[in-house]
Amino acid sequence: MQVLGIERRQRQAVREQLRDQPLFCECSDAELDVIDGLLTEVPTQPDDVVLAEGATDRQFMIVVDGWLQVSRAGGQVGLLGPGEFVGEVAMLHGGPRSATVKALTPGTVWVVGQAEFARLTRIPALAARLRAVAEERRQANRAATAPLVTAGGRPPRRRQPVAVALPQPIRRRRRWLRRTVVTSVAVLAVTATVGAWMVANRNKTTQATLQDALAELQSDGSSPLDLAAPAVAPTDAAPAPAGVAAAPAPPSEASGAPMPASPAHRAEAGVAPTPAATAAARFAPPTPGVYTYATSGREEISILGTHHEYPEETYSIVRRGDGCAWTAEHRVIAEHVDHFARCSADGQFLNLGDASDVEFFSQRDGISYVCDPPALVVGASDTPGTSRTSTCTSDAGDKSRMTSTYVGREAVNVGGTTVEADHVSFDIVVEGRADGGAHADFWLHPETGLTLRLVRDVDTLGEAAFGDVRYTEHAEFTLTSLTPRSA
Repeated sequence: MQVLGIERRQRQAVREQLRDQPLFCECSDAELDVIDGLLTEVPTQPDDVVLAEGATDRQFMIVVDGWLQVSRAGGQVGLLGPGEFVGEVAMLHGGPRSATVKALTPGTVWVVGQAEFARLTRIPALAARLRAVAEERRQANRAATAPLVTAGGRPPRRRQPVAVALPQPIRRRRRWLRRTVVTSVAVLAVTATVGAWMVANRNKTTQATLQDALAELQSDGSSPLDLAAPAVAPTDAAPAPAGVAAAPAPPSEASGAPMPASPAHRAEAGVAPTPAATAAARFAPPTPGVYTYATSGREEISILGTHHEYPEETYSIVRRGDGCAWTAEHRVIAEHVDHFARCSADGQFLNLGDASDVEFFSQRDGISYVCDPPALVVGASDTPGTSRTSTCTSDAGDKSRMTSTYVGREAVNVGGTTVEADHVSFDIVVEGRADGGAHADFWLHPETGLTLRLVRDVDTLGEAAFGDVRYTEHAEFTLTSLTPRSA
């Protein structure tokens, strides 16, 4: 009798684990018992390719734990997190794989073979859902207007290229969004007053003004990333040829001069660059002041449709630190501020750390990542395709693993002026109090490292002050002038 009792408890535990998956949440106990016998649990490690573009194998996969990256023709088109699945299109309609899926973090997937998948489709609720999702994805693939991956069968949502400073909800759990929403609704039902307040304030967005940014620039305010400047050896800078004078020092904070233009910008002004101009100028900190960015985008969380729409202009406060160090405080809105700590010196542009704080329902959450040692982003000798991976951590042990790839020099329109920029692409995975991933494209000023343009997309799952949430953001920022405001 005791053995039978243990077996019943084990069976019930398996059923609960399966029912936590969005795909199986409506199945009966008998159906869950059948499903359990069709799944093979497979561990994954970072960079494991679980499905290959163009392959004709037949496998269906469900993510149990960890994150997977979906890419087509070498470019990321989506992310798969816990509870999401992939592979049903090839199972139902045949043909080669249309994308590659590889692991970004350690994790686990359930794998279903062709024969087992056929048995899954005999369960009516699963068959209808799998066919509906497969058809949505086929249409999205043909139209090339939506990602391959949708979240557990939900309608596809376009995921654009994404950001390094990740707004982070706090503390993860292994329970999926279905339970989160039920819990949140229960909390809101406690009192009508609290519920009405949350509904009324869910989309509260306060635009940050230029006047506030200028006032902050003149204050003694400090960044959560006020870090000591690292000792940087000029190992990556190309030496100036014999007989060529070094470039003049960059403008000081007291000079009030505009940030130096790129070689392309100087050429437009009729100034011929010397052979050593690029090497000598890579890199020096940008001129302090308030920089204005043309902005578009939004962020949202998975509670009550809560979101922030970003204004058309946002402001970044740049301050100089010791030596090569400088910080940028980008006030996207009053409820969302990004912080960047950088080092620009001796032919190297380094990332010292990133932080963000985001506010919803009057609760502010965030994580600060410090890169120790500093992460090299761009070196003077980089060529297209140069790639590096670095890990930054928080005081609480959260990790941000960043793989940067130098794409090359590209033109950016800054306030009507064409400026040459270093294009760097980032693939980012975060683990800890928030789990998820991001992709970011930065176009950086080649002499300072200041951001000329940024396109970012963030997707994390974690626990904020008011419960478990999924956070997503898509945003684009383009600098409107190389000359900052200081008064």
